[in-house]
Amino acid sequence: MGRNDIKPKKGENVDTTKTKILIIEDDFYIHDLYKRQLEKEGFEVRVAEDGQKGFSLFQDFKPKVVLLDLMLPAQSGFDVLRSIKENEDTKSTVVLLLTNVTQDESIKEGFKLGADGYLVKSAYTPAQVVSEVKTFLV
Repeated sequence: MGRNDIKPKKGENVDTTKTKILIIEDDFYIHDLYKRQLEKEGFEVRVAEDGQKGFSLFQDFKPKVVLLDLMLPAQSGFDVLRSIKENEDTKSTVVLLLTNVTQDESIKEGFKLGADGYLVKSAYTPAQVVSEVKTFLV
Protein backbone atom coordinates (compact mmCIF):
# COMPACT_ATOMS: atom_id res chain seq x y z
CA MET A 1 0.00 0.00 0.00
CA GLY A 2 1.55 3.29 -1.12
CA ARG A 3 1.40 6.68 0.54
CA ASN A 4 -1.26 7.90 -1.87
CA ASP A 5 -3.59 5.05 -0.91
CA ILE A 6 -4.40 6.71 2.40
CA LYS A 7 -6.21 9.95 1.69
CA PRO A 8 -8.29 11.99 4.11
CA LYS A 9 -11.96 12.19 3.28
CA LYS A 10 -13.15 15.47 1.86
CA GLY A 11 -13.71 17.84 4.78
CA GLU A 12 -12.02 15.55 7.31
CA ASN A 13 -9.21 17.91 8.35
CA VAL A 14 -11.06 21.21 8.03
CA ASP A 15 -10.23 24.01 10.48
CA THR A 16 -13.64 24.94 11.85
CA THR A 17 -12.38 27.59 14.26
CA LYS A 18 -14.72 30.57 14.14
CA THR A 19 -16.58 29.33 11.07
CA LYS A 20 -20.07 30.77 11.49
CA ILE A 21 -23.06 28.44 11.25
CA LEU A 22 -26.69 29.54 11.49
CA ILE A 23 -29.35 26.98 12.39
CA ILE A 24 -32.93 27.96 11.52
CA GLU A 25 -35.07 25.32 13.22
CA ASP A 26 -38.24 25.69 15.30
CA ASP A 27 -37.82 22.55 17.43
CA PHE A 28 -35.73 23.48 20.49
CA TYR A 29 -34.48 19.96 21.17
CA ILE A 30 -33.36 19.45 17.60
CA HIS A 31 -31.59 22.78 17.18
CA ASP A 32 -29.98 22.46 20.62
CA LEU A 33 -28.64 19.01 19.71
CA TYR A 34 -27.07 20.27 16.47
CA LYS A 35 -25.82 23.47 18.11
CA ARG A 36 -23.96 21.56 20.83
CA GLN A 37 -22.43 19.13 18.31
CA LEU A 38 -21.25 21.94 16.03
CA GLU A 39 -19.83 23.98 18.93
CA LYS A 40 -17.98 20.89 20.16
CA GLU A 41 -16.29 20.85 16.73
CA GLY A 42 -15.23 24.51 17.07
CA PHE A 43 -17.93 26.24 15.02
CA GLU A 44 -19.47 29.54 16.09
CA VAL A 45 -23.21 28.82 16.09
CA ARG A 46 -26.35 30.96 16.30
CA VAL A 47 -29.95 29.73 16.29
CA ALA A 48 -33.28 31.18 15.17
CA GLU A 49 -36.61 29.49 15.80
CA ASP A 50 -38.61 30.90 12.89
CA GLY A 51 -37.99 31.96 9.31
CA GLN A 52 -38.41 35.69 9.86
CA LYS A 53 -36.01 35.84 12.82
CA GLY A 54 -33.71 33.47 10.96
CA PHE A 55 -33.36 35.72 7.94
CA SER A 56 -32.86 38.77 10.16
CA LEU A 57 -30.14 36.97 12.12
CA PHE A 58 -28.63 35.76 8.84
CA GLN A 59 -28.20 39.36 7.69
CA ASP A 60 -26.51 40.40 10.95
CA PHE A 61 -24.45 37.27 11.68
CA LYS A 62 -23.28 36.61 8.09
CA PRO A 63 -22.70 32.85 8.45
CA LYS A 64 -20.73 30.72 6.03
CA VAL A 65 -23.28 27.87 6.33
CA VAL A 66 -27.01 27.81 7.09
CA LEU A 67 -28.81 24.68 8.28
CA LEU A 68 -32.39 25.40 7.30
CA ASP A 69 -35.61 23.60 8.14
CA LEU A 70 -38.41 23.99 5.59
CA MET A 71 -41.44 23.91 7.88
CA LEU A 72 -41.06 27.06 9.97
CA PRO A 73 -43.38 29.57 11.63
CA ALA A 74 -43.52 33.20 10.40
CA GLN A 75 -41.70 32.52 7.10
CA SER A 76 -41.12 29.20 5.35
CA GLY A 77 -37.68 27.76 4.78
CA PHE A 78 -38.29 28.07 1.04
CA ASP A 79 -38.83 31.82 1.44
CA VAL A 80 -35.66 32.17 3.53
CA LEU A 81 -33.69 30.16 0.95
CA ARG A 82 -35.05 32.30 -1.88
CA SER A 83 -34.08 35.51 -0.05
CA ILE A 84 -30.53 34.27 0.56
CA LYS A 85 -29.88 32.94 -2.95
CA GLU A 86 -31.46 35.84 -4.88
CA ASN A 87 -29.14 38.39 -3.26
CA GLU A 88 -25.80 38.90 -5.05
CA ASP A 89 -24.00 39.49 -1.74
CA THR A 90 -25.25 36.31 -0.07
CA LYS A 91 -25.93 33.80 -2.85
CA SER A 92 -22.60 32.03 -2.26
CA THR A 93 -23.60 31.16 1.32
CA VAL A 94 -23.87 27.40 1.73
CA VAL A 95 -27.47 26.47 2.58
CA LEU A 96 -28.16 22.90 3.63
CA LEU A 97 -31.81 22.00 4.01
CA LEU A 98 -32.12 19.95 7.20
CA THR A 99 -35.68 18.74 7.31
CA ASN A 100 -37.98 15.75 7.56
CA VAL A 101 -39.87 16.84 4.44
CA THR A 102 -39.18 14.10 1.90
CA GLN A 103 -41.62 14.74 -0.94
CA ASP A 104 -39.91 14.82 -4.34
CA GLU A 105 -41.52 18.18 -5.17
CA SER A 106 -40.03 19.76 -2.05
CA ILE A 107 -36.58 18.35 -2.74
CA LYS A 108 -36.69 19.58 -6.35
CA GLU A 109 -37.95 23.00 -5.25
CA GLY A 110 -35.16 23.31 -2.69
CA PHE A 111 -32.47 22.62 -5.27
CA LYS A 112 -34.20 24.83 -7.84
CA LEU A 113 -34.03 27.70 -5.33
CA GLY A 114 -30.31 27.12 -4.81
CA ALA A 115 -29.94 24.74 -1.86
CA ASP A 116 -26.48 23.22 -1.70
CA GLY A 117 -27.63 20.04 0.03
CA TYR A 118 -30.71 18.28 1.36
CA LEU A 119 -30.42 16.28 4.59
CA VAL A 120 -33.31 14.35 6.10
CA LYS A 121 -33.10 14.85 9.89
CA SER A 122 -34.26 11.34 10.72
CA ALA A 123 -31.55 9.81 8.50
CA TYR A 124 -28.52 11.71 9.91
CA THR A 125 -26.98 11.76 13.36
CA PRO A 126 -25.67 15.12 14.60
CA ALA A 127 -22.11 13.88 13.98
CA GLN A 128 -23.03 13.01 10.38
CA VAL A 129 -24.53 16.48 9.91
CA VAL A 130 -21.24 18.00 11.11
CA SER A 131 -19.37 15.82 8.59
CA GLU A 132 -21.68 17.00 5.81
CA VAL A 133 -21.14 20.64 6.81
CA LYS A 134 -17.37 20.14 6.73
CA THR A 135 -17.48 18.83 3.14
CA PHE A 136 -18.68 22.27 2.05
CA LEU A 137 -15.81 24.08 3.79
CA VAL A 138 -12.87 22.80 1.74
